[in-house]
Amino acid sequence: MKAMTVDEKELGSGHVHRVDLMPPAGQTRGDVSWLHMCIKHAETAAYLVDVERLDKVTADAMLREETRSRILAQDDGVMVLLKAMRQGEGFKPEDMISLRVWIDDARVITTREADVDPILDLRDQLAQGKGPSTSAGFLADLIDAHLSEVGSTVDSLEKVLDGLDAHRLTDMKLGEMACGELAACSLTIAGLLRHLSPQRVVFERLSGLSYPFVADRHRARWGEALDTLLLLLESLQSLRERITIVTAQVQRMQDRHRARQSQLLSVVAGAFLPATFVTGLLGMNVAGIPLADHPLAFAMVALICVVFASVTLYCLGRRRWWHS
Repeated sequence: MKAMTVDEKELGSGHVHRVDLMPPAGQTRGDVSWLHMCIKHAETAAYLVDVERLDKVTADAMLREETRSRILAQDDGVMVLLKAMRQGEGFKPEDMISLRVWIDDARVITTREADVDPILDLRDQLAQGKGPSTSAGFLADLIDAHLSEVGSTVDSLEKVLDGLDAHRLTDMKLGEMACGELAACSLTIAGLLRHLSPQRVVFERLSGLSYPFVADRHRARWGEALDTLLLLLESLQSLRERITIVTAQVQRMQDRHRARQSQLLSVVAGAFLPATFVTGLLGMNVAGIPLADHPLAFAMVALICVVFASVTLYCLGRRRWWHS
């Protein structure tokens, strides 16, 4: 059984879609309709106030472009503002889009700047004759779909980080790509935490709502959503800590590598310091330089320098000064 289209009405360049939710068992028509609107159309504001009879505060909140997750409870219904994902080409998980929902005993009103995946999922379910039959059930299904998508993204982040370690990041061939992946994960985690953290308060208040159209099963589902959200936030914090630890390990490994190189250069310079002194002394352009007229003088001086350097390097090697 497919959902029934009650009204589809053109408003200038925009449009309003009103769709019945699924009817309860034994009924042919649902008692709750879903109105989905676009905030970019100039007619939307007047329609919400004049036709749907939303108060000005609620209507303004439903149309605001820059929002953070929050909840606004009124006498006859409740408005919920969330940040949800829109997956697809050109969209990043952290680029969440505002999702505005008003529910009361007979209506669900959603406004969009762009459709998010949970809304599209519910639309497809209703088109297939499935989906919620009440406004509170609609919101519960919407939140479940939203958290399910976030959970999939967190799982993907965990898989990426499982393949990243300090040794791979310091590898000359793989390091650049791995560092790029690590930076992308860090940005995604930061974005998700920024958008998801305020939703904790929203779910806490939802699980305590008291309206005639909100049943105990809905409050229970919102309580479960709160637990799921807390687990996701903990997972994201854990991933952030893992990135911090891996980054610190990489920094320590790079510091040790640079320290070894500097120490090796110092050892080599120290090994040839006596030879430098000898050659500098013999290079003075003054009378009385030893072996100045001897035919094997150069070979003898070179041999002395090589012996000095070899003995110095051997002694330093025995002490493991450049292996520590």
